[in-house]
Amino acid sequence: LNVAVPPPGGNVLKANVLSASSTSTVDSTTNTATDTGVAESAGVNLVSGLVTADVVRAVATAQASAFNSSFSSAGSAFKNLVVNGTPVNNVNPNTTIDLPAAQFGAGSFVKLFEEIGSSSQPPSGQLAGGTFAADLTVNMIRVHITGLALTVDAIDVVVSHAQAHADFPQPAGCPSLVGTVSGNATIVNEQTNPSALPVVVGFVSIPPQGGHDHQDLDQLSTLVVSSGTSVSDSAGTVLASSSNSTSFARAQNVCVVPVNGPCTVFASAITSQANSSSGGGISSSDAQGTSLLGLSVGGMSVGDNPPPNTTILVPGIGSVTFNEQTCDGGGVPPCSGATSSGIRVRAIHVIVDNPNALGVPQGADVIVGEAHADSSHP
Repeated sequence: LNVAVPPPGGNVLKANVLSASSTSTVDSTTNTATDTGVAESAGVNLVSGLVTADVVRAVATAQASAFNSSFSSAGSAFKNLVVNGTPVNNVNPNTTIDLPAAQFGAGSFVKLFEEIGSSSQPPSGQLAGGTFAADLTVNMIRVHITGLALTVDAIDVVVSHAQAHADFPQPAGCPSLVGTVSGNATIVNEQTNPSALPVVVGFVSIPPQGGHDHQDLDQLSTLVVSSGTSVSDSAGTVLASSSNSTSFARAQNVCVVPVNGPCTVFASAITSQANSSSGGGISSSDAQGTSLLGLSVGGMSVGDNPPPNTTILVPGIGSVTFNEQTCDGGGVPPCSGATSSGIRVRAIHVIVDNPNALGVPQGADVIVGEAHADSSHP
């Protein structure tokens, strides 16, 4: 908790429970240093109801070893978050909500799930004296107000701040690792207005030296997509002889482009999974673990687990592609190479080509359940 420039009256922050912890360990058997910071707030009410939440939890974890470093914010979460009267059920890292200038002053905003992270390692070719290090700062809520309408008070409030740092010395004679990974997963990526930014829900990603990122969502609802519980996850490691990454996106009871009666596209359960591994002169990426169950289009049943890149035309709408799989750099699986490879998997991909009576803009592009993974190692 950090409150800067608070106005009088005690209306900046109210909370029932505030707790924080920090845990650091150094494991001599694995040559690993780990630092985890946790900050949790309950019954949060900021600036007389501008931002409220039942629970706000920040988790920052940094890890460094004799050959690698990484960071993760997995475990960070909100419960029943409301910003300026609007429920916010799905929060991606570094989400910024601008506030009305007439009420809060020009340049005022609410920033949610702010992540500031970095990892470093000795330069290539250095054999001694270097350091593997990782840092992460997580600020779950930051309210920045330049001037309230009635009082002209300026406010800057941070709730649930967690910070972690870890470093480990480079063993003499051991060069830094040369492999890399990347991975990301998204529950929904919805572009319905070409002039506006996409609606992205449940996005997670990892840095090139590996790590772990994770989101759990109770439910989601956008302009053209709704679903029950969903999970997105991405994890990767870089070792002396190999690099590996895996990402997945899961959702239940998915409805895309709802109409009076059945959904245009429905799935009872989807999992998009992307896996990549490189090392020993071989690199390969695949979609093992991907599944699509209970599919229907326009109320008509479609068989479970359709083959990759199955496209069905939808009269009056456009098309839907199930189990879309593409290799990095183009082409279709199997995805392979000598030193690097990658794959992107999309469970449901709806493209609206035609004018329609449903109110969905022509040109809309909707992706549900996307996972990407790639790796490289000489």
